This record gives sequence, C-alpha cells and structure tokens, in this order.
Amino acid sequence: MVVISDTSVLSNFLQLGRIEVLERLYQELIIPSSVAIELQALQTNVPDLDVFLAEEWIHINQPKDKNFVNSLKRKLDPGESEAIALAVELKVDLLLMDELLGRAVAEKYGIKI
Repeated sequence: MVVISDTSVLSNFLQLGRIEVLERLYQELIIPSSVAIELQALQTNVPDLDVFLAEEWIHINQPKDKNFVNSLKRKLDPGESEAIALAVELKVDLLLMDELLGRAVAEKYGIKI
C-alpha cells in the first residue's frame, strides 16, 4: 500500500508520542519535502524529529510537476499542495490529510483520503 501524508497528521502523532501507530498501519510512508520542512518547525515540540525523518519506513519525495504544485498553492499550503501532487503522480492508495479544503481538492483528483 502506497501512502502519503501531509504535515498535520504526522505532527499530531509525533506530539502525542504515538507515531508507531502509523508505522504499524502502513509500514511505509511517503512525505513531500515541504512536509519535512514544515515538521522541522515543530522541532521544539518534537525533540526526536530527526530520528523520525531518518526511519527506514519514511521516504521523502518531491513531486515532479512543479506547475501542478504551483496551481494547488493558490488554494493550499505547500505541504498540502505537494502531498496532493505526489498522490496524483504516484497513484497512491491513500492520502493522510485532515484539512477540509485540502481533502476536497484531493477528492476532486480521485485521491482516497
């Protein structure tokens, strides 16, 4: 199963100290580079963030279609935009996202939330 996550889902699990739940559920998780950057802003709340980002089950990837990402950024933040673009490019099985507007846009492209 190919799964991509936006920032807020990961930050919530990390801050709760329960990120292992996602690892047990999905075994492999792809995050866009902008999500990794957004997570870095949480470093003070998540002291072991570097350890998490270096985990074997976490893969940081960059969407290829910059025009698509830029068009999504007109409505969404960078993490959401790149997550949706990657989900479309990689034809993922699931996108983890909790923001309502981002979910609506993702569903418009046939992405399962």
